[in-house]
Amino acid sequence: MQPDGGIVVSGNANEDVALARYTWAGELDTTFNGTGTITTDFGPSSEAITAVYVQPDGRLLAYGRHIGASGYTYALARYLPDGRLDESFGEHGLLISTIGAARAVAIQPDGRIVIAGPTDFSDCAHAQTRDIIMGRYNPDGSVDTTFASRGQMRIDFQDGQDDPRYLMIAPRSQKLLLFAISARASKTFLVEARYLSK
Repeated sequence: MQPDGGIVVSGNANEDVALARYTWAGELDTTFNGTGTITTDFGPSSEAITAVYVQPDGRLLAYGRHIGASGYTYALARYLPDGRLDESFGEHGLLISTIGAARAVAIQPDGRIVIAGPTDFSDCAHAQTRDIIMGRYNPDGSVDTTFASRGQMRIDFQDGQDDPRYLMIAPRSQKLLLFAISARASKTFLVEARYLSK
């Protein structure tokens, strides 16, 4: 839900990113990209969007996974409130990382973007383990090298199959809260971790 009452939905169309915006009455909003819909192609690859995040300034951050020659990586696209790609972000509005597959996102008050996602199985030391990668980006999409080790960290909850579900910024402390599912043997656990945000 955007601040102006517009309803934005995200998904996929022919393996590309797809967004649509509706009015409060449920009709396509033609002030959004002229038609109410937009599709974005990241190139010779396949994208699957997890969700879209509405920033406080009304810009839209769509995030999910990119499947290319390097396997599964983060895919992010940022749009202006009117549906145009935000040219000030990443490469003409698009960002493909070298890690993970985005499942959760949080935006800090200073505009920095924190992303969490699972590693690809091929990137794990053991066939039955999967870790979580958390990375942080500056508002323009560049890697924030002040975060953890060169902008990213790897999280392992005791050699399980870990899958992040939700990220949030604590209102008072501004610390990062990560909620995840960790499966080990025949049991599945809900786990929570808290990190300093600076």
